Amino acid sequence: MKKLLVLTDIHIRGEGQTIIGLDPLERFTAALAHAMRQHSDADHLILTGDLTHSGQVTEYERLKDALGGLLVPVSLMLGNHDRRDHFLRVFPQTPVTAAGHVQRVLDLGTHRAILLDTLDGPPFRPAHHSGWLCPDRLSWLEQELIAASGQPVIIFLHHPPFKVGFKGMDDIRLENDQKFLALVRRFPNVAHLVCGHIHRTISGNVNGLAFTIFKSPCHQMPLDFVSPDSSLSTAEPGAYGVILLNEGQITLHSEDFDLAKTGGISGYDTPPHTA
Repeated sequence: MKKLLVLTDIHIRGEGQTIIGLDPLERFTAALAHAMRQHSDADHLILTGDLTHSGQVTEYERLKDALGGLLVPVSLMLGNHDRRDHFLRVFPQTPVTAAGHVQRVLDLGTHRAILLDTLDGPPFRPAHHSGWLCPDRLSWLEQELIAASGQPVIIFLHHPPFKVGFKGMDDIRLENDQKFLALVRRFPNVAHLVCGHIHRTISGNVNGLAFTIFKSPCHQMPLDFVSPDSSLSTAEPGAYGVILLNEGQITLHSEDFDLAKTGGISGYDTPPHTA
């Protein structure tokens, strides 16, 4: 069995800066500490974008310090709050494609993970919050899906390529979602999509393809299907994801680390009914 840890929408800010009164770095380090205590046997940690809040070099430097000393391999992805050029200045060893996008493949034995760069911002296009997969990125994805030779694939991308029911967030999903979905539908070995961006735990399927969205360790999107505001935030408990991979099976768990208890109580308060 392989075990992956997933943290998304970290939104690291400068020292002393908060989001709705929460310190994103403090929340991230708390989530990371819990994950490392409970899952020290993890094979990989994936951070699925919005690593920082403003894409500033100093924010990436704070993230780099927070990741120092980890024994688990880490893969970093980009979201709409990131800046590719500033990120690569601080993390220059990060794998990039020939076209300069932060994309890579992880061989996980029974499965393969493909990590996509959906950032539509500097230095390629003017920054805005929708996601985008340009022809270079789609071509790279197609070639990697061919190279998988039927091995089950999990695709990680920051922006969901589908609507989730929150008008504001749906307006800034992956902009060319239909082109992406048309491509992956050609490959029946694509087994699951894992996304971030929404700040809420959501699961379902799109055209028969299963997906999971994980919460942020910091601030969350309220369950509000009316407001068009994409920046609505609440201080609901933060979480990280745990993915278990076995032959022919993908299992995804979401852990609210502030509420999590270890151990548990065996038995019943009252005896179970017996016939």
